[in-house]
Amino acid sequence: MLAKQNPVMESLIWLPYADWLSANDKFDQAQEAYKKAGRPDLSLKIIEFLTHNAVVEKRFQDAAQYYWMLSAESLRLVKNTNEKATKDDRKFLANFEEYMKLSEIY
Repeated sequence: MLAKQNPVMESLIWLPYADWLSANDKFDQAQEAYKKAGRPDLSLKIIEFLTHNAVVEKRFQDAAQYYWMLSAESLRLVKNTNEKATKDDRKFLANFEEYMKLSEIY
């Protein structure tokens, strides 16, 4: 309710909440909260953590799903695909291709 009344404070509200969710093993909810806090980098770290654990634990169906989520998030972070693409844009596009390939493999 506070965030709706004052959008400037939104990141101040969502970031501690996302940290709390992450600390209490509510990773899917934490990922969404990090996005709302304007921190897609932390959202990606959560998915990378979950992906790594799924691979190590040989939960290949989960690993495939998490790699697909990583590819979708990487593509969402790309701002320009033309000649104005930045170094980060090229990195996110490369990550998208790699994660999509791994998703199909798993």
